[in-house]
Amino acid sequence: MQKRYFVTAVAGLTLLLVTYAAISPGFVYDSLWLDRPTYLAVALLMLADALWVFISAGIRSISHSTRRFHGLIALGLLLRLVMIPSTPVFEDDFYRYFLDGALVTQNLNPYLYTPADAQPIAASASTHFPVIQQLESSHAISGSDSVVVSQGYPELVFLEEQKLLERVTYPYIRTIYPPITQLAFALSHTLAPWSLTAWRFVLLLIDCLSLVLLVQLLEALNQKRFFAMVYWLNPIAITETINAAHMDVLLLPFLLGAATLVAKGKHTHAGAALACAVGVKLWPLILAPAIFWPFIRNPAKLIKSALPFGVISILLLSPQLLAGINASSGVYVYAQDWQTNAFAFSFFVTFGHWLSNTLDMSLLDGNQIARIFTVLLVICVSLYSLKFIKPVANSNGGATAHNIVLPWLITSSALFLLSPTGYPWYFLWFLPWLAIYPVPALLLLSITLPLYDLRFVMQALGKSDLFDSIVTAIEFLPIFLALAIPRYRRAKPRGELND
Repeated sequence: MQKRYFVTAVAGLTLLLVTYAAISPGFVYDSLWLDRPTYLAVALLMLADALWVFISAGIRSISHSTRRFHGLIALGLLLRLVMIPSTPVFEDDFYRYFLDGALVTQNLNPYLYTPADAQPIAASASTHFPVIQQLESSHAISGSDSVVVSQGYPELVFLEEQKLLERVTYPYIRTIYPPITQLAFALSHTLAPWSLTAWRFVLLLIDCLSLVLLVQLLEALNQKRFFAMVYWLNPIAITETINAAHMDVLLLPFLLGAATLVAKGKHTHAGAALACAVGVKLWPLILAPAIFWPFIRNPAKLIKSALPFGVISILLLSPQLLAGINASSGVYVYAQDWQTNAFAFSFFVTFGHWLSNTLDMSLLDGNQIARIFTVLLVICVSLYSLKFIKPVANSNGGATAHNIVLPWLITSSALFLLSPTGYPWYFLWFLPWLAIYPVPALLLLSITLPLYDLRFVMQALGKSDLFDSIVTAIEFLPIFLALAIPRYRRAKPRGELND
């Protein structure tokens, strides 16, 4: 790629993201969905992501000078700082984060309370999820549009005058976020209670740390640090982390640290780092086999290496488990009923309903069958990915340096593409690995994911079915078709010595 094309693409990406921040006041919380500049925001992000794909494709051929590297780091940081004062576009998950942080800083267990336990919450805050509707029905008061459930929780009296509490979604559901995530929420609350700016600066710090660790991983794999710009300049990483303030970036330091430790032959320490990722979100549990697979022929070494991972994971998950996994638990509701922006999973549900009706299965409905099938399929993909891992050939673990990344890319991207929830910010789960294995189909996914934001305006227009059937197909079908070509099998890391 010629330098002028690269510079033009970077300039265009910058202009588009600055414009995105500039129009964000149109998404102020109380505005009507149909009054918001949704189509413009989606178009800006899709164009920015298209330029990012162009940049990612050409980043290998451009001159990798230290000056350019530092300049792009500064640009990525500047784009993130531009998002700090912006209005969140579409998203409000951070209000739940604020509540959890407030509870933790008051030495209260966030897994024991729902937002509705703190003060009356309008019944209009309900969602279309059946489990949540059942919970709200069980609390409903005849002739009232509110639910009075704060009695009996005097320890929550400090929240009763907090107006932002009314913006916490799913008010009858206890938090889903594991303890390490809770610590991040508490840190933000300590800096400035119920402050989006404070939370964004926490996320920015984690984002910068992720960049540093990605550079270290690239160096450990004998690759060019310049490839870290694939992560640092990605528009989804910038907008969903800083503007929308989603917490998924908290995973990345632990995942990148674990991969770097494996590359250095420190599998036990890598397992401990991965356990901390489990303490941020549950799903990294499925990445554990790739760390310890090299010792499969040495049971004693396998147990010794995996034991810290198991112990730390159990300790971190125990607060949620002890609080109870029931109908008011976020983990239960998410596993039992959540479905948003799902393409492949919708076909699994259709198959599940057919199978349930055909076999007259009274114990399992189509939704449950689909979820069981999805779990089994992801497990199979995870096991398949282990074929790329070689036994440890020497003391420093060099034989698994590249191989640990490819199985994690395969597994995490499969989980995203097959699961019932296809939120755009979940793209961060495997984005860092694309700096090492630039699978074209997954790069292109960044362009189509902003279409998810059409969901809100289409719901307001009464066209949710059209979104579920048409828009999700536009988002994901091209990606599945592209992945049908066996690119993983031929995938090679960027910048290998034999290039």
